[in-house]
Amino acid sequence: MRRAPAAPFVAATVALALGAGGCFKRKKGPAYDTARVAVGAAHACALAKDGALWCWGDGARGQLFDGATASRALPARVRPPGAALADVVAGGATTCTRAKDGAIACAGALAKDGLGAAAEVALGDTIACARGQDADKGAVRCWTATSAPRAVAGITDATAIAAGGRRACALVTEGTLRCWTDADDARVAPAPVPTIYGAVAVGVGARHACVVRADRTLACWGENDHGELGDGTTTARASPTTVAGIEAVHDVSIGDGFTCAHLYDGTVRCWGRNDHGVLTDGTLEGRAAPQMISGMFHLLQVAVGGGTVCALLDDGTLRCWGENGAGQVGDGSHDDRGVPVTVRW
Repeated sequence: MRRAPAAPFVAATVALALGAGGCFKRKKGPAYDTARVAVGAAHACALAKDGALWCWGDGARGQLFDGATASRALPARVRPPGAALADVVAGGATTCTRAKDGAIACAGALAKDGLGAAAEVALGDTIACARGQDADKGAVRCWTATSAPRAVAGITDATAIAAGGRRACALVTEGTLRCWTDADDARVAPAPVPTIYGAVAVGVGARHACVVRADRTLACWGENDHGELGDGTTTARASPTTVAGIEAVHDVSIGDGFTCAHLYDGTVRCWGRNDHGVLTDGTLEGRAAPQMISGMFHLLQVAVGGGTVCALLDDGTLRCWGENGAGQVGDGSHDDRGVPVTVRW
C-alpha cells in the first residue's frame, strides 16, 4: 500500500545529526538520494529523489528499461519513457514506472503500450493491475502477457491493490478484500475474502497473502510449507491467522515462501523460507515466527521480491540481502548475502 510511513524515529535522528550551528548537511548523489525501491523476482530498481531511475539484476525479459536483455550486478541509470517519475514498481520479470501525472510505462514480461494513467500499479508474475485515478478512481483494470487491460467487474471503490504470482487483490471501502487470478473471468465480480474487515494494507505472494488490520496487527493465510504465515507452524491456513509476536505493523511484503513486516518503529521482521539467508540469523533454516533483521533501523520502506529484500533507510541509502544469483542485491557480486549490504552505485 503506497503511503509515507509515520516514523517518529526520524525526528530524533535528524536532531542528533545537527551540527553546532544547527545546520544539517546531507550527503548528495545516488547513494544518498533514493526515494523508492522496488524488487522483482530477480531484479531491482531504485527511484532517486530527482526522478532518475536505476535498475540492476536479471534483465533477460528487458525488465531493466535499458533496451537490452543482459543482467547487471551493479545499478545502471536507465531512462524509461515519460518524464517526472513519481514511483517504480517491480514484480516477476516486469518493471513499471508511474509519472507524476499518473502515466504508466512498463518493461519486461507484462509490458504493454497505451496503458494510460493510474494512481497505483501492482505486478505479479503473470498478472498486472492498475488502480484508476480521477474519473476512474477506485476502479481496477488488469492484464496479462497475452491479454489487453480489462476492468475487473464489481470493483469501483478500491483503495489499494497488490499482486503476486498469478493472483491480485484489492482492498475496498471499509477494509474488505477481493482477490482473483489471471485465469478468472474479469466480467465476474470477485467475491470478498471471508473474515477480513478493516484491513489497511495487503501483501500478495504466489502462494500466500497477508493483511494489516486497522489495529496494526497482521494476519496471513495460504500455504505454509516454510512457516511463512508466522503462526509458529507449517500448517496451511484457509482463513487469515494472526501473526504472533508483532504489533504496530506499517506494511507487509511477501517473497517466495517468506514474509516481511515493516514496523512503525522503523525496524523489519521476516520469517519463513531462509535458503538464501533473508532472515540474517546466520543459518539457512526457515523460521515459523518473526525474526528481527539484524542491524536494520530507521527504515522508510521495505521491498521484497523472489528471495531478495531491499530496505531504504532514512538517510537515503539502500541496503539489500538474500538471493543474488542475478546480481539483484546490487553489490557487484553474484553471491547470496546473509546480512544487509549497501548497494554500490
